[in-house]
Parts: sequence; C-alpha cells; structure tokens
Amino acid sequence: MISDAAALAEARRRFLADHVPGTTPTPPTDATVPLPIIGSWQRSAHAGVDAHGSANRHVTITNDTPLSRCARDPMRQLVHALGSLDIGVVLSDAHSHVLARVDSGRDAASLLNGIDLAPGFDFSEGFVGTNGVGTAIETRRPIFVAGPAHFQERFLDVVCAGAPIIHPITGRLEGVIDLTCGLADASLMMQTIAVQTARAIEAELLQASSPVERRVFEAFARADAEAAGRSRRLVLAATGMMALHSGRAGRLLDEPTRRDLCHRARAATCDADQARFRFEAAARDASDDTAAAPDRMLLDVAARRIGMGADRGVLVEATVTGAARPASAGRPARAPTARTASPVGPDVVDGTPLGRGSVSSAWRLARRELTQSLQREEAALLLGEIGVGKVSLVNEVAAAQGLHVHVLSPELVREARGVRRALASFAHTDRPIGDPVLVMRNVTLLDDAERAEVTRFLRAPRVHGDPVRLVLTGEGGEIDEASPLAPMLPFIGRTVIVPALRQRQRDLPGIVASLLEALQPSAHREVSVSALRTIAAGHWPGNIHQLTDALRYALARRPSGPIQVADLPPHAFSAALRPLTTLEQQERSAIITTLYRTHGNRTATARALGLSRSTLYRRLAEYGLRD
Repeated sequence: MISDAAALAEARRRFLADHVPGTTPTPPTDATVPLPIIGSWQRSAHAGVDAHGSANRHVTITNDTPLSRCARDPMRQLVHALGSLDIGVVLSDAHSHVLARVDSGRDAASLLNGIDLAPGFDFSEGFVGTNGVGTAIETRRPIFVAGPAHFQERFLDVVCAGAPIIHPITGRLEGVIDLTCGLADASLMMQTIAVQTARAIEAELLQASSPVERRVFEAFARADAEAAGRSRRLVLAATGMMALHSGRAGRLLDEPTRRDLCHRARAATCDADQARFRFEAAARDASDDTAAAPDRMLLDVAARRIGMGADRGVLVEATVTGAARPASAGRPARAPTARTASPVGPDVVDGTPLGRGSVSSAWRLARRELTQSLQREEAALLLGEIGVGKVSLVNEVAAAQGLHVHVLSPELVREARGVRRALASFAHTDRPIGDPVLVMRNVTLLDDAERAEVTRFLRAPRVHGDPVRLVLTGEGGEIDEASPLAPMLPFIGRTVIVPALRQRQRDLPGIVASLLEALQPSAHREVSVSALRTIAAGHWPGNIHQLTDALRYALARRPSGPIQVADLPPHAFSAALRPLTTLEQQERSAIITTLYRTHGNRTATARALGLSRSTLYRRLAEYGLRD
C-alpha cells in the first residue's frame, strides 16, 4: 500500500472531484485502492465530511474505565518493544473517543498533537473521515490507512493501523488500539502489531471480568449446547452489564422482548434461587424459522439466579408452548450419529485432526466460536490465511457434535455449472444427509453470479427440504461492505478467524504427529527433537499445507526411522543470525510471507513491502533468509 502512494493519491483526487454532495458516492474503480478504503471513502463522503477541513471536536471522557485499565500494561509493553521508533499508540472507546495515548520516540508526540490525535478528541469516521480509529469501529476489522488513503487532507502525511477490541465474554465492541506514525517510519507490520496488542487487551478484559460474569457466560454456554437441536428451546442470560442469547432466541424474539424477558427473570429470582413463570411474547417477523409462527406465543420460563446482590446474573431457559408452530414442526427428529465426511480430494489436511490436545488459545477460541455457531444453527464464515486448516476445523467440531460434513468447492460448482446444480448433486450421494454441515469452500474464488446464488441460498438454506448448517470459508481477515462478499454478511451469524500456524507454536508437536499419521497411517513415524526444533523456528507462510508438503518431502527422503534435520526441504530453514526485537520479528515474518506469495521474486517482494532492493537484500542477509 505504501509503495502505491502516488496511484492512491490520484484515485483519491478523482473520487473527491467526481463526488457531488448530496448524491450517493460512486466507488473508485482503481485497483490500487483497497476495498476497505473504498468503503470508508464512500461512508465519509455520504456523511458530509469535509475533505479539506481541519475542525476538531473535543468530548468529555472518563480516563479510569475498565478498558483503560486493561489496556495500560499492553500499551506500555508495546512502547517498550518499539524502542526509539517514532510511533504513537492510541486507545479509543467504542464511540471513537480517544481515551489514552503513549508515545514512542522523540517526535511522536509532536506529530500526533499536530493532528489532534490526543485524549478527549473525537475520531469517528463520520466526523474526520477514514482513519485507524473510526474506520476500525465502523468495520469491526483491522485497518491499515497509509497517507492518501485518508479522506481528510490533514492526515495525508501519516500512517495509522487500528484493530478493534472485542470483549471475549459479551462479544461487544469495546474500542480500538491504533498505531500512528509519519510516512517515513511506516511499516505494513503495524497492522499485525495492532492486532496482537488488541488480543492482549482482550485477554486482560477476560481476567478483569467479574466472577459472576464468567459464571453466567459458562452457564449460558452449557445450556445453549444442551438446547442444540431442540427447536422450541430458547436460552438467554443477563447481568447488569451484559446480555446473551442463543441464535434461535435472537430469531424468535426482538431485542426489546429479550430485554423484558431477562428483566422479568431477574426480578423473579431476586429472593429465590430459581423461578418458573409464563411469558407472552410477540413472534418476530424475520427469518424462515418464524415464517409459520403465530403473531404471539407463550413461553414456559425457567430462571436460575447466579451470584448474589446487585452483581447477580440470571440464566433463562424458555420453551415455546404449543401455541407456536416452528417451521421444523411435523418433521421427525433425527438422532445424530458420530460419522463425519471423508477428506475431499488428495489433500490429507481436511481430514486430519489439527486441534488434538491443542493448547493454542487462538485455535481453541476458533473451535469454541464455530461450536457455538453450529449449535445455534447460524451460518458461519471462516477466514484466515491460505492453508490454515479451515475445513479440518469444521470436521473436528462436527465430529464432536455428531454432524455430517459435505464440502462444496468452486471446482465442483463449475463442474455442475452453478451452485444450485451442485447442491442438487447431494441428492444422489450415498452418504447420509441428515444433520448436515455444508461447507462452501473458498467463496472468495466464486464469480459474481455464483456468489449471488450463494446469497440466495443463505436466506433459507435447505437440502432435501431440510435446514442445513452452513459454513463458508475464505482467505484473508477483512470483510466489509465494499467486499464482494458484502451481500452475504447480513445472513452470516458469526465470523471466525482461524489462526496461522506461526500462532500455534506450542501445538506443533501434536500437529506434526497428526500429519505424519495421516501421511503414513500404519508406520508410526516420528520427528527428531532437532528436526522439530527446526520446524518450530520456521515461518510457514503456506501454513499447514506447506508443512504437509515438507513432511511428505522428508518421508520420501527417509523411508523409515525418525525424520532428521537433513531430511527437511530447504524452505524449512529460516533462522535469523541473531536474536531479533519484536518489530524485527514482525518485519522478518512479513518478508517471508511476501516472498512465499511472490514465489521468491525479490523484486516483487521489495515493491510490495515498499523497500528498495538493496534494503531487502540487506534484510535477507541479516535475518538469515538468503539461499
């Protein structure tokens, strides 16, 4: 993005020149403008932001908030790791109001003060246009905004990278962590660092949650899992600070009704551990789940108090009485079985359990979120880098729930000449179709017409007339309204980020063992300690797929006995020549990833990273990446 600054600046100039105030902004067609930036420019123009303005808006903030307290240590640790680099680290709340800032380097304070990026100022997108704070709030996604990618002229000499902070229990957007610096100090790795810092703050928020909130969350998760497959059972939970509901409760009851039901349950359990009552509610006119429901329904409610005093919570389990007629009525319930689909095609990764004994918090979080999504019968979108094992994760979660996995790839869609015909092919499969999980793989590779078919299917997913749990997968970590997938987003209940292999260092022994077992099922092959250490030191931009190729290569070189370091392919060796700082490690990772994506083309790598060729060669030597 940094190296395309001139093209980006020209695209911005044309966008501003062509836009007529009061009309719908026309998106730029220049391929150099990233999709998230296009969407932000359109929102900024629609909101009437003055691209040449410099007005600021001061707001009243509270410095001592739970978010501020939880962010304090991660922000200090980040500044320590940044050393003398001139970068400002900024914390905002969910309203884009800056709460705190810590500066690294001598000139960072002057730079950020010059653009009013300081505590007490409003950086919402609708006021100052595209920026690392407000745009991350709008999209709920990490964002990198370099120079002319900003909407307002006064920010053209700065680069910012923001990452949203999501509360791990409530799922509520709490705020944004943003890194801002001048163009000369910018790096594409700023976004990665911002995301890592946001995750550290989220971990602090989890620890800071009250014991009651954690107990309520755990009770809700258990009850929601037990209610899976029971079409008349709704699960809700609430404390004074948070509210949770199952997917079916969200579809049947609107937000005011859910709030009233939880309020009634909290009042009923004020002086008792448990309470039962009946509750009359209006049926929500929303999805196919409620198409056949009457205008009003009766609920048999069982409420259980969790905790005591003002901080107490309540778990609500409600059963729809015979007055309601869910869409699934009249169909016999199928008992789940413990069978999953076989791996698709020659790739062994899909059918390999990659989470066996996992200690990676990122993988366990992805597994938990997908589990909840399948239990709630939501459509889920799995995002992540190429080869991280998205379908393997679906198989792992589905096996635990006794569900059948069916994978539909872009290749199968094109062979069948359309999504509808590809779905119809399941009618002729020998595998049971009951309790299915349909995985639509690599939806980002479908063409416009095929994606339109997927969107129509998302509105009411049916196979053989029965509802089907649906999971989409795609490469990347950012989807917003400017994305080709945007029409699907209203019908997707949850987006799950599947971690890269480098984020699962402690899981590597188990992953390697699982892959070896899949590659040679009866051979009981092993990897030596030194070879495993070499694998752990690698970057693996191709993730599980690339690691599988490396192990297949090693097995061919050593038909029997433990795999040794000498058996590994050349790309498995990527150790630096000296200990690296945090920022150097991030830069090294970015270089390896870009080299992998450009098939080793160093000129293209230097261009993509905004480096001169001489600088890239110097970094390759310093980081131990030369041939």
